[in-house]
Amino acid sequence: MYAQRNTATYYWLNCASILIEYNTIKALPDNLTDFSKKVLVEIASGVQPIPVPNSILVRIIKKASKSKLQPTIKIICDEFCNKTKAINPSLFVYFAENFDFINKMTSRSGDITRNILNDVFSNPTCSKLILDNSSGYIKKINEAGDDAEDLKAKIYQMLLNNPTDELIDFASAIGVRIEPESDDEEVKE
Repeated sequence: MYAQRNTATYYWLNCASILIEYNTIKALPDNLTDFSKKVLVEIASGVQPIPVPNSILVRIIKKASKSKLQPTIKIICDEFCNKTKAINPSLFVYFAENFDFINKMTSRSGDITRNILNDVFSNPTCSKLILDNSSGYIKKINEAGDDAEDLKAKIYQMLLNNPTDELIDFASAIGVRIEPESDDEEVKE
């Protein structure tokens, strides 16, 4: 089944999809959970394209127990943190929206901030997702300490160029502010 994962007409994929769609299977069997894990690793590696909405792969992965997928998601996040797998905006959005992969990590705030958030924050879709779900991201960035300096510099530049209320609030929560220009100039007589 794994070898045929991208063949929408493959019999066993269609059987699994139908059984899931009509809620015949209440919980995925271990072989389909393992299948889901392999597909997620392939997606993170860039070998497997991100599945299109409502595809067979999406239905199978969504039916998988999140607790059984969690160790795989943490491994994927570790690989993004270690830069052994390259993060890009599409992968960030996919894993953040479907698995909240950043907030599931209980450690590595510095690596997450430096190697993931810093790489994707400039992307408008990613920054909107981060700003819309800011509390967990603020916590990670604040825990990161000096590892957050590059990201804070990037956010500072964004504040100078396009300060939105959301961005201003987010920046303030992580200690980034635009200092008002001082009126230290002497008045000439």
